[in-house]
Amino acid sequence: MDSVSSLEDVKKKKGLSTGTIKIIACISMIIDHFAASVLSQRLLTHGNLSLYKIFPNLNGDVANAIVIILRQIGRPAFLIYAFFITFGFTKTRNKFKYLLRLIILALVSEVPFNMTLSGKVFNGSYQNVFFTLSIGLLTIWLIDICIGKAEKLKADLINAIIDRNTDNLKGVDNAKTKSVNALKVSIFIYVLLALIVFFAGMFLATCLETDYRSMGVTAITAIYLYNRGYKIGSYFAVIMSTWFGYAVYVLRYLLTLLFKLFGPDAQYLPNLKQILKSFGMEFLITCATFTGTALILGIFLAIYYLSRKALKRKLIEKGRPEKNLDFFYSSLLGAMYLFSANYAEFSAFIGSFFIVKFNGEKGWNNKWFFYLFYPVHLLIFGLIMVFSR
Repeated sequence: MDSVSSLEDVKKKKGLSTGTIKIIACISMIIDHFAASVLSQRLLTHGNLSLYKIFPNLNGDVANAIVIILRQIGRPAFLIYAFFITFGFTKTRNKFKYLLRLIILALVSEVPFNMTLSGKVFNGSYQNVFFTLSIGLLTIWLIDICIGKAEKLKADLINAIIDRNTDNLKGVDNAKTKSVNALKVSIFIYVLLALIVFFAGMFLATCLETDYRSMGVTAITAIYLYNRGYKIGSYFAVIMSTWFGYAVYVLRYLLTLLFKLFGPDAQYLPNLKQILKSFGMEFLITCATFTGTALILGIFLAIYYLSRKALKRKLIEKGRPEKNLDFFYSSLLGAMYLFSANYAEFSAFIGSFFIVKFNGEKGWNNKWFFYLFYPVHLLIFGLIMVFSR
């Protein structure tokens, strides 16, 4: 018995712990932020820190390629953070404190974030990723409440239907139909509320101009729904997010057009033919984006059905939890959605191959280190950006 227990313990420890995967995300993030700030805006310009002073023959195309490669190394970071937001949500004892910590971290990180990306202390046009993570957590929390209510009502509905059918068999007048219909309406209302919450989360992230905006909230929601057992719901979230993006574009376009036509600085009436042509081209581009999303979702489903049995067998052989299948496919769905929304995210899926190795253990997981890592490394880069102008 002891040898069997020891063997199980060894198997359980195989793979990557929470702390290890988070450290991978931190390394990925620091490379991305270095490339986006110090490297591209200081070292590869003609300022005080310019590499061109040391390497006058440095090829600009090669330098840009290096920036692109380093930024692609940074793409898996958000996917890993999004996954652990949903995982942490299911494990935390106090969801409110969890959300509060994220919001405080977002506020503390904003000035270092501004300094890093723009070299300015204040920049209201773009907010750091922890605002997105906070909105994503709040979104899945409210959706979870709605789903919980709907599930309870579904159980009541099943019992009510059984009671009604029993009465019918006994020849009793069916007086419970109203109760059944009322439960169906209540379930529909909670599902509708969950959808409204999802749209509200995307809208809030878009209005605040947070990092990853609505697509970040969608990735978090899709991963949560998939691991909650609502796979169709996760696909639906991805599709609805695409339509949401188009609706936001149309609204912005119309508001810009109205401002040009009737705003205080309007000096002429824009050419209607040119406006329609421009709008038509954008519409075609958006339709192509919809098509791309559908194709990528189709590819995901093909990967899912072709690889699930083989991957399940491999996980069992390596002694990893079967739940890792859902972790892997949910994160892969999130990565493929991010890619369909922004083709610069094509290497995000690499994060899924770290998540599939997740062994469910904490490992070295000092939460304050991971919380403080984000603002501290941004502050270091930000100070370099500010004092090297």
